[in-house]
Amino acid sequence: MLENVLNLIKSHAMDAINNNPEIPEDKKQQTVETTTQAVTDGLKQNLSMSNLGNLKNMLSGGTATATSNPIVDSIKNTVVNALVQKVGLSQGIASTLSSTVVSSIFNAFASKAGQANGGQGLDLGSIMSQFGSNGDSKEGILGTLGKFLH
Repeated sequence: MLENVLNLIKSHAMDAINNNPEIPEDKKQQTVETTTQAVTDGLKQNLSMSNLGNLKNMLSGGTATATSNPIVDSIKNTVVNALVQKVGLSQGIASTLSSTVVSSIFNAFASKAGQANGGQGLDLGSIMSQFGSNGDSKEGILGTLGKFLH
């Protein structure tokens, strides 16, 4: 399951970055790694702020969507800051890339969670249980994911 989440994040980051001619070739790999880490960090930050219910609602196709959600906005900001500071991308390029990647990732999470009922997607209940019962755990799936990325 952890591998599925990591692959999903990296895949969407890679697609958006490789298809963006404004990102220099020599910075694309660093941009993928930084974006993946920033998304993971953003998820951990939001889970530690007890937003687990909001995240679960959004990923289940609830009223909050990936385009109008404070969690998504927070993660987008985390990605923009990381890309500007660590990779040296301009604010404009980082913002465009962040919006594309983060929205794409959350839409994919929601889609995979929806498919879980048919046995093909991510089981949202299993994923959420690995976050910790109160949403404050930095261990579980995202803590482990962060360890792989460092």
